[in-house]
Amino acid sequence: SQSSYLFSGSVKYNITFKNNLTKKEYNQMVSCSKIACIDKFINESKDKYNMLLGSSSFNNVSGGQKQRICIARALYNNSNLLILDEITSSLDQETSAKILNFIKTELENFIIILVSHKPNDLKVCDDLYCLNKGTLVREKYNFDK
Repeated sequence: SQSSYLFSGSVKYNITFKNNLTKKEYNQMVSCSKIACIDKFINESKDKYNMLLGSSSFNNVSGGQKQRICIARALYNNSNLLILDEITSSLDQETSAKILNFIKTELENFIIILVSHKPNDLKVCDDLYCLNKGTLVREKYNFDK
């Protein structure tokens, strides 16, 4: 979703949709958190992955933190297809670059649909398509402009 949504529950539950994890699942969750650049925030809290989060009506994390938890959630499922809609909208440029670099270098066998209004985000794309009067058109874009 373009809007990042957190469920009332732990960080662990918000990433995995589970309360009890095997060692392998726990390691996958930690790995996804590192990729999403949210691991430092989680590890600085006293409860770590058991830290309780609020729903959209009660938030105890920033918009960027919320978005990075949702990125970790998307990565956790290890799907071959990711649809990422404005995944860097609440992130600073450095964090955005780290996450997008991972997507470009490590998820090369995935099909990723990246929706963004930021030209820098689109640099990781192999193909660029734009909507032009309701028609999907393949674009050639010069990112060096």
